[in-house]
Amino acid sequence: MTPDGQNGGVGGVGAGSGQHLSTSSAKQKQNSDCVMRTASDERPELDDDEGVDKSFVSLVQKVFGGKLQTTYECSNCNHISLHKEHFTDIHLALPNRKGSSVDETKLTMQDLLATYLTPETLKDDNQYHCDHCGNLQDALKTMKVLEGPEYLITTLMRFHYDRAQNRKSKVFTDINYELDLRLPVHNPKDNTDREEKYSLYAVVVHSGYSSDGGHYYTYAREPDRPDQWYIFNDSRVSLTNFQNFKNVSKTFPRDTAYLLFYHREPDQSDQETGDAAEGVEANVIGNSSSGRHHGLARSDLKMIVEADNVKFMREKERSASSSSSSTTTMSTNFNHRRGGGSGGSSGGCGGGGFNTPGRFIC
Repeated sequence: MTPDGQNGGVGGVGAGSGQHLSTSSAKQKQNSDCVMRTASDERPELDDDEGVDKSFVSLVQKVFGGKLQTTYECSNCNHISLHKEHFTDIHLALPNRKGSSVDETKLTMQDLLATYLTPETLKDDNQYHCDHCGNLQDALKTMKVLEGPEYLITTLMRFHYDRAQNRKSKVFTDINYELDLRLPVHNPKDNTDREEKYSLYAVVVHSGYSSDGGHYYTYAREPDRPDQWYIFNDSRVSLTNFQNFKNVSKTFPRDTAYLLFYHREPDQSDQETGDAAEGVEANVIGNSSSGRHHGLARSDLKMIVEADNVKFMREKERSASSSSSSTTTMSTNFNHRRGGGSGGSSGGCGGGGFNTPGRFIC
């Protein structure tokens, strides 16, 4: 299984391999539009419908899609090239541990997102080809999010090409993960920015030392219970907590977060509107005795089911712990690598480790 869009990226929440969602697909390039302006022209106004075919919008785009604006300004002639395109995930670069002065205890996803949106000067071997000048020139590249997605996927670029070893190496830089993320969204009409708040709900972890192979498993929480987290490791589901995920790289150095999934939280005005609608619905139900009893029954039933699920998971964990304590030391270590309550790699696809005899890579 190979990460970074080879054969092992994950395009949704779950363990194991899957197809990675990429913003460089041909369809997205067809949907992107380009507007050219010079510095002497007035600021280009962006029309949401300009150059974008809205006759069909896929389910993936509706759920995970946002809109990004990239601007290139030539340093020689001040010519501006402006592009708009849809995206389904954001790729965030990580500083490499080797030769880096970054304090990993303070590095956050918010820092990586800020770096991603920071204007970049294209120069030296990374110059921009200016159509106005007709050759390579230094340029200023600026990226702004025009529309935030309902569900935001961030991909950590943990694999870089090592010229010395002629292969992709993994970047093990750790991050101080937080539950909240603020995405700056730009309004081109009045040239202002606002922040949309997102809440972390799932993380796909890659277990392995390189992009040549490895295993995936997932941490995810219940929508209405932010403190209730689970580990999905092949066919095994275990109870856990967010702190356990934050410490997984310390317990298992080769296990690092690869994909992080966020859900956009409603702003204050939307929340007030929603609360008002719920109040009206409650009054309507309250006028009917049968409706009132039906609502209470549904609420009570939901609580009973949730409590029973938690009880079942805890009994399953105790049973697994009791069973593993009666085995040999070797089988105990193997069961521990199956996921347990502390994460770690799976003994399914990926085996018990890269040095395990007979191990196969998917």
